[in-house]
Amino acid sequence: ARVSARHRKRTVLLLLAGLAACTPEPEPLPNPQRIVLVSLDTVRADALANPSPEELPNLTALAAEGAHFSQAWAAASYTLPSHAAMLTGHDAAEHPLDAEHPSLDTDTPTLAERLRTAGFATAGFHEGGYLREGYGFGRGFELYQLLPRRGMIQKTFDLVLDWIETHADERFFLFVHTYAAHDPYGGWDTLRREHPELGLPAAPAVRALADEYPDDDPAQLPPVHRQLFQLYNPLADRDRHRVDVVARRPVEAVAESPYFALGVAAMRAGYAARVRSIDTAIGRLRERLEALGLWEDTLLVVTSDHGEAFYEHGQPWHGYSPYEEVLRVPWIISWPRLFADRGPVEIEAPVWHLDLVPTLLALVGLEPDVSLRGHNLSGALAQTEELESERDLFPLVLEVDFLDREPPRRVAIHPPLKFVPYHPRFHADGDQLFDLETDPGETRNLLAAQPEEARKLRIAADAYEAGLRRPSAPATTGPDAETFEDLRRLGYVE
Repeated sequence: ARVSARHRKRTVLLLLAGLAACTPEPEPLPNPQRIVLVSLDTVRADALANPSPEELPNLTALAAEGAHFSQAWAAASYTLPSHAAMLTGHDAAEHPLDAEHPSLDTDTPTLAERLRTAGFATAGFHEGGYLREGYGFGRGFELYQLLPRRGMIQKTFDLVLDWIETHADERFFLFVHTYAAHDPYGGWDTLRREHPELGLPAAPAVRALADEYPDDDPAQLPPVHRQLFQLYNPLADRDRHRVDVVARRPVEAVAESPYFALGVAAMRAGYAARVRSIDTAIGRLRERLEALGLWEDTLLVVTSDHGEAFYEHGQPWHGYSPYEEVLRVPWIISWPRLFADRGPVEIEAPVWHLDLVPTLLALVGLEPDVSLRGHNLSGALAQTEELESERDLFPLVLEVDFLDREPPRRVAIHPPLKFVPYHPRFHADGDQLFDLETDPGETRNLLAAQPEEARKLRIAADAYEAGLRRPSAPATTGPDAETFEDLRRLGYVE
């Protein structure tokens, strides 16, 4: 007998419906009761890329037990714009950060505001600088506590742990930011001990010698003393220990030294020691959560706002640099309740800071906000969906506020290709195109060989920029004297 087309279609639909009925619906994701977001200022991706149990036991454990994003980029190249993106889900250019008094966009809700409205207790512990309340980062936090720089890690971390214990019976969002890895990196005493042939004086003697010279006329310094002070500043133990008789920023600190290679090695060794101190603090955080019975249902995010350069492309520090040592960041997520059943996951798809807010909002069950720029990564964490591998990302390169203004540069990344638009400070004669898979150190410019690929990425970056909304008017009050001095000690203000 002949079967009509309509009957065949109805039969197929019934069969499909039957199959669907036999296929169990995937279990909905649980909602975390606690979110802890740890921002490690200035920690570059390769500092945590392959952590060893001997060097970084706690971060190694987190990466092994949870999710590790191996291709994560910052949204911007220094602290203020990067955190603006991290904590709002909107591009740094959508905030009035180039205004006379930069701050978060007043019409843009912060992550803390969204979660507090949803019933979470909220607290932020930070070490000042560009995270101070005057920039808008305190919005939404019931407690936004300023702690002495590196004091959180070394002296006052109990304040963070005690807040957790006080709010153990509540849903909470805790934000922790530390400059522990920021310069000065420490290591002066180590350099003296390992290289006695240099005849370097002890730190107090360096500072006493610097006091003999006027701060306002560094040109009068004898070259031997200028080189001594420039070598000392990035290796001081504290910001306040650096000397003002020469430029405090490490961009000038080591380059003129006859011991350049030794100086850079000492900087990197001190930096690594700072990262180890962070690992210890992460271990203490986990121990307290475990002791309170909270660890299984705490979603812990560990990332950084940007990396740090050590002269890989002719300059140190961070800020106006488009290269991977500054723009690539670590990103680890721990959530035992989720990963215990599904197992750990290594996510190789490209992600960036703008994905953080939509992901956290989705995980706690809040409605998606279509105005957010990033992607919801919750399906990748649950291993129920695969992220797009050919996604475009557009980190923003900005000069640090209070320094000589340079025009913003929008980098375009379509892994493995990366496009860097021209600026004379980027040590190139024109635009640059790199293959990050075959040339992770960005040493070979492929622009001449692949001009069409570079053109496509430039067009994509321009289109992204054109699609951003204009920020509202900034706050009329600028940083107070205390904030200004804080930034000066960090090296952001000359």
